[in-house]
Amino acid sequence: MLEFKTIRGHIVNRYQITDDGDLSLRIILEVGEIGRTQGIALCETERGDGSKYLYLNTPVAEMRRIDPKTCLKINLMQPIGHLALTDIEDTPYVVMCHMMPYNNLTFEDLDYTIHYLAATADRLENGIMDGEDLY
Repeated sequence: MLEFKTIRGHIVNRYQITDDGDLSLRIILEVGEIGRTQGIALCETERGDGSKYLYLNTPVAEMRRIDPKTCLKINLMQPIGHLALTDIEDTPYVVMCHMMPYNNLTFEDLDYTIHYLAATADRLENGIMDGEDLY
């Protein structure tokens, strides 16, 4: 079973790091059209039963820019990840997030998920924000 320390080593060697904490990382990837980027936060989280998960999230748009019903419809179509609401600098944001259990996590699955979330969130952001690249 992987640990966050091992995951950190893999991430640091493959991605551009923008923030590095004890049990968290933030990376930025080039995606979509030339010059577009998408930031992804990764952190370890633990359930009540002691099982550990890697939590990934990436901003999509300010909540005021998207109808909640649209978010629910998008969630129905997502094979990986889901849309959720959080606050970023005291502003409500829709984020795309995904939880990966450590017990069967592989680097191949992690890399695929990172790229999938980044590309999907960027496509949504591009459409919702009329081409503006927030993150």
